[in-house]
Amino acid sequence: MTVAHNDCRTCKIRDCSILKVCSNKVLGIISNQKQTNFISKEKHLFREGDTINGIYFIKSGILKLIKENPHSRSLILKFVKEGMILGYRELGLIAHHNTSAIAITDVQYCFIPLDQFHKILEDCDLLKEQALLQLIQELRETENKAFSLANKSVKSKVANALLSLSSFFNYDENSAEFEVNFNRQDIADWIATTKEQVSKSIKELERDAIIKSTGKKFVILDNEKLTSIAVS
Repeated sequence: MTVAHNDCRTCKIRDCSILKVCSNKVLGIISNQKQTNFISKEKHLFREGDTINGIYFIKSGILKLIKENPHSRSLILKFVKEGMILGYRELGLIAHHNTSAIAITDVQYCFIPLDQFHKILEDCDLLKEQALLQLIQELRETENKAFSLANKSVKSKVANALLSLSSFFNYDENSAEFEVNFNRQDIADWIATTKEQVSKSIKELERDAIIKSTGKKFVILDNEKLTSIAVS
């Protein structure tokens, strides 16, 4: 579904994306090359194995990037929200997506064909550098997550997940609360455990008066203790 075209130079999320380093001239070129589209909740933006044909800039909504397994549970690699981009990791180095992107909420995004994005990068060293820095940051996050999954207890992984999600879902310092847009199974698939283990750990954290949860809403009662458990 195609939606109304928006100018990158006046986009509200420009400053939280890699486009923040671009000049108005470059932003104008991107605006002329992009398409603004929409997908509804639970739909695929792309599937593992699909041909890579462009770059996706997320304008609104949340997606999960996963490795799908038809014979067992899938693994969520990361969550993606407004200001983040997908497809830039490959940048023509491989022909097909090695993950799937599924909308957790309704998602609006801008799409730039791969060949056009390459031309833009050739003319904007700052954008190329910004994309590389973001790639390096995400690779470090992937390494840290792999270490955490291999060496931490389930309770520690759940505590770490809650701290990460509090940042991702705009933790309100005044009320110490945040609300996620997915269920316990998604958290389990993210930290490679079971929904039952996630629920058990959340109940333990509630029992110890570290957090409070109601459905998809969480309140952090003792951030210091939660952080201590997350790093243990």
